[in-house]
Amino acid sequence: MKVKVKFFAIIREVAGVKELDVEVEEGTSILNLLNILARKLPPKFGEYVLEEGGAISRFLIVLVNGKGISELKGLETILKDGDEVALLPPVSGG
Repeated sequence: MKVKVKFFAIIREVAGVKELDVEVEEGTSILNLLNILARKLPPKFGEYVLEEGGAISRFLIVLVNGKGISELKGLETILKDGDEVALLPPVSGG
């Protein structure tokens, strides 16, 4: 199955791409997807989005079809064919 991953702001810079169609297996979770991306993209991407032990970086917000994963099942959220995943940094203002 295929999911579309969109990268924003600094995440786009470290990934080196604006968006990517990724072929994944049925039952793939957000955490699995992030690990796949970490292997596929430049090493700096993996260092930026994943912390030691596989935890998600505090510098990353993940949306699936416009919903934050905290509203879903977190990193264990299972992706479906055609899902759109957005990776973006936390927003701050002044």
